[in-house]
Amino acid sequence: MDFIDRVAEALRTVLLDLATLASPPTGFTVTRIDGNVYIEQSGDINGGDELDDRHGAVQLLVDVADAVQAYVSWGAGDEVWPVCPLHGFGLHPEVVNSSAQWICRPHNHTVARIGHLSS
Repeated sequence: MDFIDRVAEALRTVLLDLATLASPPTGFTVTRIDGNVYIEQSGDINGGDELDDRHGAVQLLVDVADAVQAYVSWGAGDEVWPVCPLHGFGLHPEVVNSSAQWICRPHNHTVARIGHLSS
C-alpha cells in the first residue's frame, strides 16, 4: 500500500467521527501537490500541513484527524469539533499508549479512539 492509500484509509477512519455532527461537512479527499500529500476539502487545502510519510500509521491517523478538525473548526463562528461529552471542551487528537485517541486535555482523559467517537 503506498502513502496516498494509507492517508486515504486514515481519512476514512476519521470521517466516521463526523457522524457526531448534526450536519457533517463533506468533500474531504487526499491530494498530492508538488509531491506533497494533503487533506483537502472541496478543492481547498486550507493552508494545511503536508502529511509526512516517515510517521507510522498511528501518528498518521492523528495527523489526518488534526487536518479534518482544522477544516471543521477553522473560521470564527465555526462549530468546535469534536467536543468532550462530559466537559464541553474541544478534543485533541493525540497518540496515547500507541493508539490514536481523542483527548480532553483540560480533564486529562481519553474520550474515544479516533474513528470510534460515535460508538
